[in-house]
Amino acid sequence: IFGCTIANNASDATNDIDFASGTAVDSTNLWYMVASALTKRLDSTWVVGTNQGGLFSGAVANGTYHCFIIMRPDTGVVDAGFSTSAVAADRPGAYTLYRRIGSIVRASAAILGFSQDGDEFLLKVPRLDINTTVGTAAALQTLTVPLGIKVKAITDLNANVGAGTSIMWSSPDQTDTAPVVNGLGLTFASSTYSHNGKLIRTNTSGQIRARSTQAATSILGTTHGWIDGRGRTG
Repeated sequence: IFGCTIANNASDATNDIDFASGTAVDSTNLWYMVASALTKRLDSTWVVGTNQGGLFSGAVANGTYHCFIIMRPDTGVVDAGFSTSAVAADRPGAYTLYRRIGSIVRASAAILGFSQDGDEFLLKVPRLDINTTVGTAAALQTLTVPLGIKVKAITDLNANVGAGTSIMWSSPDQTDTAPVVNGLGLTFASSTYSHNGKLIRTNTSGQIRARSTQAATSILGTTHGWIDGRGRTG
């Protein structure tokens, strides 16, 4: 993949996404697709062309939308659009070739503001996603990242802990492992700590795992964004 980045549209950041020009191999790694710059509307049903609707099916709602470039091999036309399916299962029938080039999150009836640098997506406004307590049993925590795919969440993680408390933050893809004071996990001598810029792989539900050596530990988590392979790994 080269180019094929996405950005909030300046005129209608609430609903529209700008697709940059570029080149990408389709999901089967057999076809090259050369894309021109396009603007597509998330709040309108897909129609070929720029400044046209981009939603493959359904009505727009809050949640995750995956961004695709699509191609119909009979004519060579390349376009773009949005799907709640990570494999563009509802793309227009003639457009048999596709590549996911990123994913966006819509909340409070608007596409969240973001910036992209390669595979890194940063939210314009970080989100406080975790504000709870965790005990000795592991608990999944949900972040503001795209769902339906696994990403590396970029987080700041904080806790109010008693002296000698150990906290284990982990990916659901890892075995649930109990933290050990002065062993596994992070052990703290003071009452508060922060772990800034930590990368943790999420599951497809946008979750990470937290576990403490204490019965009730207050934890906070801020999501700054995510790293997305953009179709290289699925």
